[in-house]
Amino acid sequence: MLFNIIILVSLAVLVVISTIISTLGTLINKEEKGIKHFTKLFWWLIFINIIIIALMVLQYVRNETEKTRKEQENNKNQHQRDSINKADNNAYSQKTISAISDGLGKYGFKFDSTNKVLVKIIKDSAKTKVIMPNDPVLECSSIEFIKKNGDWSEFYLFFTSYDACSTGFKITSTFVISTSDKIYASDDIVDTKYACLGDDQEPLSYNDKMSKDETKGVPFRVKIDNSIEKIYIRLKGTYTNCDLSKSFPIDNIYFYKVKNKYSGFVPLGKTTTKIIEAIESYHKKNESP
Repeated sequence: MLFNIIILVSLAVLVVISTIISTLGTLINKEEKGIKHFTKLFWWLIFINIIIIALMVLQYVRNETEKTRKEQENNKNQHQRDSINKADNNAYSQKTISAISDGLGKYGFKFDSTNKVLVKIIKDSAKTKVIMPNDPVLECSSIEFIKKNGDWSEFYLFFTSYDACSTGFKITSTFVISTSDKIYASDDIVDTKYACLGDDQEPLSYNDKMSKDETKGVPFRVKIDNSIEKIYIRLKGTYTNCDLSKSFPIDNIYFYKVKNKYSGFVPLGKTTTKIIEAIESYHKKNESP
């Protein structure tokens, strides 16, 4: 900035001097010939104009150099900002993917970032198995209240075979009751003669076959009093794909909330631990002589 001011002041002074010389001075001596024909003021005028031109060129070169330097500096700063933003975005994306993966994990899924697909994770007490696309995923898609029939409340438990055909069912069902103060296993409230649910019965037979995304309803009925808040159903066992070449475990717990009449999947956690403990306690009690 100071350099430009000095150049501008110098140019202004030199232009004024050049103007004065050319206007008021005697530039040509008519009595002389050759070089002496031009006076000293003429040569001073030429010299001053050369200096003016040189200063203008110097100012132009200086400005262009400064402009280039600033552009390079701006590009460098922009690159640094882009790198920082990219790193922040990558970190944020990683955190987001991690958070989503954690959330999906609670519901038995994970995101396969390599293949860009959502896969199902099935867990049992012995191992964890990843179900890839084109493998069947058997789920209880809903539990729906149908009607009240005397002391009995009638329901449908709907199975859905997602992604592929499934068969070879070896799945047992156990009921767990939740009141305001306890969780306990009980098949006493279930009418086992009405349907193959409860008391470790199999709701689907081995030879049953469900096509891709087919839903099949299994009826059941229970006795519900005012103390019961939720009914839990544990479905445990195995099933296969339709050519019987692969077997898949299932050990899922589903709930039905009596007051609000809606159902859902129970993710792994304290509740599932209590339910499994209640079932194990119930089995030990029934096995005792």
